[in-house]
Amino acid sequence: MWSCCSTVRMLAQGVPLIPVPQIAANLVEECTAELERGPDPLPQNAIDAARYAVTDLRADLVGAESAAERAVISAALWDAGARLLLDVDRCWQGTGKGLLRSLRERDRIAADGLASELISGLECSASDPDALRRAIDGVLSHAGGALFENYSVR
Repeated sequence: MWSCCSTVRMLAQGVPLIPVPQIAANLVEECTAELERGPDPLPQNAIDAARYAVTDLRADLVGAESAAERAVISAALWDAGARLLLDVDRCWQGTGKGLLRSLRERDRIAADGLASELISGLECSASDPDALRRAIDGVLSHAGGALFENYSVR
């Protein structure tokens, strides 16, 4: 899981308050390059562990026995699915609304709608319990597929 420092985002995308224009321009350029470079790729074993966790939570959602269970599992599944999608595509992450903004930024660049589907899946999960599951299926497919049977950590 990669999370870009909020200060780097603020310097790259904010309004410079430094009275020395060249220093401000250098900071903006350096921070913009860091954001565009993205995080280093995760090792395959980390991606596999995330795929396993998401697959397991998806199975828990299907087997949820109450609305309360569905709500709790949906929240955990959405977060894990969002982070898996961003990790696979080497996108910076955030927490809270920062994670949501990172998903929107990812879709702006990738243009495949997977992050938007995931956001919509969470928004609709109360009225359409399968919406989040369908969105997660898309994320898992993008990441290499569900991973459960025969998975082991070595």
